Amino acid sequence: MQADVLTTELETTSSKCLHLDAKNQVLQQELLSMKAFEEEREKLESNNKKLQQEVVKLKQFMEMNMVERSQVEQYKREIEERARLDIEEKLHEVNLFLQAQAAARQNLDQLRENDHASTRNQMELRIKDLESQVSTMKTSQ
Repeated sequence: MQADVLTTELETTSSKCLHLDAKNQVLQQELLSMKAFEEEREKLESNNKKLQQEVVKLKQFMEMNMVERSQVEQYKREIEERARLDIEEKLHEVNLFLQAQAAARQNLDQLRENDHASTRNQMELRIKDLESQVSTMKTSQ
């Protein structure tokens, strides 16, 4: 009888461990996804620097070719504005995704914490019950 109960408890605990492993895998996948977005953000920053360098090169090119200063400034403003808007849009998208990921991760962390607390409480109750049974067995002997 006790062996059956203990076997059932072992199976339950094993099942919970498998469940926690699955949750851990989900969190690992989210972490990889967040790293990918971090790389994308770094690429965007790199592209921004390249665009800024391109602006400088265009300015030098225009000056060398005797283009009026006002035209150079206009080209520079247009390029900078396009680059700024593009980068802002991409960064906004990345930030929205990262916020969603952070919220999901926080939710999963809370679920995991609740699950761990519940499991811990159940195990503590089971241990107390088993200790009581052992004590009762010792007393009856």
